[in-house]
Amino acid sequence: MPPRSDLLGPCCGRVLRTASTAPARSPLVSLPRRAGIWGPGEAHHTPKALLAAQLGGTGMAMGARGQTDFTHVRNLAHAFRLALLAMEGRSHTCSRAGVAGQAFFVTDGWRVTTMGLFSPLMAALGFTAPLSHSVVHSETGRRIPRFFDDDRELTADEEEHAVVRMEEPWLGVPHPLLVLGAHLMTGTSALVWLLTAGTVRLEPFLTPADCRKLWFHNNFSSDKARRFLGWKPVITPALGLREMVAHLRTEGYDGRVPMPGPLPAAAVLLGLGLLAVLAADVGGALTAVLGALPWLPAGGELTLAGATCRVTASSTLWALLAAAVMTHAAEAVFAATAAASFGFFVPGWAAMVVVFGFPAVQTMLQQARAPMPWWVPAGCAAAFASCVILAAPVALLQCHA
Repeated sequence: MPPRSDLLGPCCGRVLRTASTAPARSPLVSLPRRAGIWGPGEAHHTPKALLAAQLGGTGMAMGARGQTDFTHVRNLAHAFRLALLAMEGRSHTCSRAGVAGQAFFVTDGWRVTTMGLFSPLMAALGFTAPLSHSVVHSETGRRIPRFFDDDRELTADEEEHAVVRMEEPWLGVPHPLLVLGAHLMTGTSALVWLLTAGTVRLEPFLTPADCRKLWFHNNFSSDKARRFLGWKPVITPALGLREMVAHLRTEGYDGRVPMPGPLPAAAVLLGLGLLAVLAADVGGALTAVLGALPWLPAGGELTLAGATCRVTASSTLWALLAAAVMTHAAEAVFAATAAASFGFFVPGWAAMVVVFGFPAVQTMLQQARAPMPWWVPAGCAAAFASCVILAAPVALLQCHA
């Protein structure tokens, strides 16, 4: 996680230390509250939204109804700093007694849907955005062009008065479907956790709590923080979005969908599909191949450990298909571990590797800007050889002593 994401750490630590050294009867806890933190380094919602964008799944709005007062991390860190100064008796605007035991809501003052918050990011990075937006001057209404371009310098007037306006859609994913999907994802995550004895913990892409934020309003007032702490935002939502776009560009997000190349992906999918079609003899495909290539044996007998078994071309292909699927599953385990270490969304990358196999592993490492370890290709080859051995019994039919 980038160092900038830990803006709250020092302030929170000093707040707790100040409270712990206070007399037992002195309520010296001042707690700034927020509805949802955003900014560079946010590691819960942003990676999920970006993964959905990279997979091409952000063309439809979700939860277009619920508006939330989000809080940029710098605005929240500023509130913690002011509360800390007041609790240490070093504030020029309020006394320690004035903030002791108080809770303050701190927001950016921009009520927006969750998809409305991420849509400008996706559009500026070159992805498909679910909602349309524009950046305008708050006083004149004039549109500010190329606001998110790195090479464009903003004037002081534009920095002060730039606001983001969202155009809400008419249609979106129905809320009941979102809730159903969230419960299925959460249940699957819990099942994986139970089956692995707590060793694998998957973060659901969507949770019931996320659905509540998507559908219902979450609005709060920062007036109390302004009166007691003298707090005011240190960064506007528009400038916060511009800063975050620049940060994400340095992380490699540029509108590309990190899928395996068309040739490797097509080779994998066509290979697996061809194996399945031939193994099942769909439309007499295997029969036709064996008839056209008479030098290919249709079957035979094999003696193993004193037992004679019949082996057919169809059963051999079924064994190879089972070995390929098991290899993809083994590669997905490695991909899940690597994705967790890179801070990627684990279920998404694991699912991609299950489908595309080794080419998806290569794509993930390229996305993480990590070199390909020498043992990864060798490990994948060894996994396939092991899976062939494990799947070999599938090819043996009607064994007898």
